[in-house]
Amino acid sequence: MIRILLINNSFNKEIDVPISFIKNKYSKNEYFLIKYGLKKFFDVDNFEIYYKNGKPFINIENVYISISHDRDLILCAFSDKLIGADIQFYEKNIKINRLLSIDENIDYKEAVDLFSKKESIVKLYGKSLKNINDYDINNYNFLTYKTKNYVINCVSEFDLNY
Repeated sequence: MIRILLINNSFNKEIDVPISFIKNKYSKNEYFLIKYGLKKFFDVDNFEIYYKNGKPFINIENVYISISHDRDLILCAFSDKLIGADIQFYEKNIKINRLLSIDENIDYKEAVDLFSKKESIVKLYGKSLKNINDYDINNYNFLTYKTKNYVINCVSEFDLNY
């Protein structure tokens, strides 16, 4: 099972956020998405979030999350299996081509798609972007959703169509 919640960071819901969770301008809405998603998808009210190598985990067996944001959108993916998720805005970005060591003339949407898949793998394992080229996307299962302006990728080592 994979469930995805997406919210605009301008969303302004009053919610108590543990001080230990506040890390950036997205923290309040990330916490809201996690709390809402855990209740909606797993019927969980009480939970703790902890991090291993920057990857968020929930203190509940067989409940996994992955968080991503780009521009003002925040994404939180939920699964009963280890998962990585990424959202990317489509824009021409030479840094992506250089980071991935790919031709700068490649279509920018293809480059962003590849980057998003690889970043979701990095998030799957809680690794650093410096490891982004260590992974072959052909060894993973992805769920991909594209809009005119964004691409979302979720990845797991397990079949995502279960």
